[in-house]
Amino acid sequence: MHALDMAQSFLSSPYVQMKYSHQLRVPPSFQPLSESHVLKTRIALENQRVRLTFALKHRNTEWLTKTFERVSNPDSEDYGNFLSMAQVAKITAPEDSHSKALFQFLNSIPDVHITHLSKHLNFVTVRMSVKSVDTFLKAKMKPFVHKDNGQVLFRSIEGFALPLQVAPGIHTVFGIHHFPQYRRMVKHRRPLLQAKDLSESPITTPQSIWKRYNMTRDDLNAIPFPKNRQAIASFLGEYYSPKDLEMFQQAFNLSRIQPIVNGPNDASKPGIEASLDIQYIMATGHNMNTTINSIPDEETADPFLDWIALLQSQGEECAQVHSISYGAVEKYIPEDVQMTLDYEFQKLAVTGRTVLIASGDDGARCSEDQNSFEPEWPTSSPYVTSVGATKPSNRMVYWRNYSLQEEATEWSGGGFSNAYSRPSYQNDAVTSYLSQPHLPSPKYFNRNGRAYPDISAFGVNYQVMHQGKFESVDGTSASTPVVAGMIALLNDARMRQGMKPLGFLNYWLYKKVALQQLNAFYDVVFGNNAMAPCPGFPATKGFDVVTGWGTPNFEVLKKIALEQL
Repeated sequence: MHALDMAQSFLSSPYVQMKYSHQLRVPPSFQPLSESHVLKTRIALENQRVRLTFALKHRNTEWLTKTFERVSNPDSEDYGNFLSMAQVAKITAPEDSHSKALFQFLNSIPDVHITHLSKHLNFVTVRMSVKSVDTFLKAKMKPFVHKDNGQVLFRSIEGFALPLQVAPGIHTVFGIHHFPQYRRMVKHRRPLLQAKDLSESPITTPQSIWKRYNMTRDDLNAIPFPKNRQAIASFLGEYYSPKDLEMFQQAFNLSRIQPIVNGPNDASKPGIEASLDIQYIMATGHNMNTTINSIPDEETADPFLDWIALLQSQGEECAQVHSISYGAVEKYIPEDVQMTLDYEFQKLAVTGRTVLIASGDDGARCSEDQNSFEPEWPTSSPYVTSVGATKPSNRMVYWRNYSLQEEATEWSGGGFSNAYSRPSYQNDAVTSYLSQPHLPSPKYFNRNGRAYPDISAFGVNYQVMHQGKFESVDGTSASTPVVAGMIALLNDARMRQGMKPLGFLNYWLYKKVALQQLNAFYDVVFGNNAMAPCPGFPATKGFDVVTGWGTPNFEVLKKIALEQL
């Protein structure tokens, strides 16, 4: 059939309004572009080309969810029986008929250019004109401008539709109804505090972290298992400097090792986020094989989607542990976008991968009307491990043969999801926490939602080498790579004894570690994550939604990790 005839055939067929596609919420940082502004800047709206990614539906999603739980839960006979990336891709690949219908549809659009097909065959990225999006996807795209940087995005506030032949196989289309509003989780930057000996000063360094969390030289100097890898994600134009990393390693007497970079890296423009992430995951995950998964800074795209596609392309070379220091307000992420990426998180877990995500730097996060909290995403997903941050305390806690001077920071993200119900592995811990006094009014939060964070680590005054000088940095961006490096070391110890990596952590944390071995965590019992004018959640004995189970006692975690079930 001729392309024009095929196009007419699709246009004349019934269209199906896509579920959730009307869920566009315009973030406060964007506003509609006025007609006068359009004329002034001479933007020919119809001819503007946009990037869209069609997410094809997975097959066997029920199998995926059940397998995710079986291989992740220490109570299951299948615990640790992970599949390969290729096996999971084959089992969950889209139906051939769905793929065929989509490509026939795309090939009928006169100006479409297919730019990428993901390795798992479920993401198809194209570029096409706004006019074609309006015509063939019934989207009514409108321009929106960012109030601060002038960035222009085209989005549809009325949703979109697909032909009847195509719609059944499509989960969603990225680039039509979702504003990528991701932020770095770096809270503060300050000049270096003066100290004669960095390793002995009160500021946060690799040595102070090792001492604080009971990491020994034997742990840190182990010869890495060849197939064990750790990785950071770099979004939003965040690059690292090999020279800065080498200077950092020299200053703290660390092994001089450089990471592998997958994706772009402009070493002349190092970002503080990327510098923090790579320097400290390599400080706690010392000597481990390390990867940076760098995503091009395309402001109209969703970096998490591109990150997933990059991991798919790596196959079995994909790292076992991933640290992510980016997130967005949950309510601005449409449900279909969340669901699409949640399946990908489950696929990573089924293959034995661990994903740790910073809990955010806005505390409980007060809504504009001051009547509710606004949780973060994707740290609120029940398929990832959420990491909060602590700070120094002048109050000493004595518990199970240790002493601790840490408390929750007021800015560490934590609370209850409005998008996800509470997962089963959290039932006992969260029920106990909700019985505590001094919680915020129930009007502020969804007591039945997924609680986060799961664990925490120290998050203030990190010394980061940036453009040849040390800077002091705070944030859950600091605590997350620190924990990730520790998990990589635990995996390394397990793999050298013929065991599998830990994979998705939360069942293990809540069921095996926290409830059976409380001294695996330093319990943080002071602090509150209130950010005025709203209240916040208090830290308490045991699990709480400010610090999770607390901060890691590495040697105890290692002992538990090496126990045979």
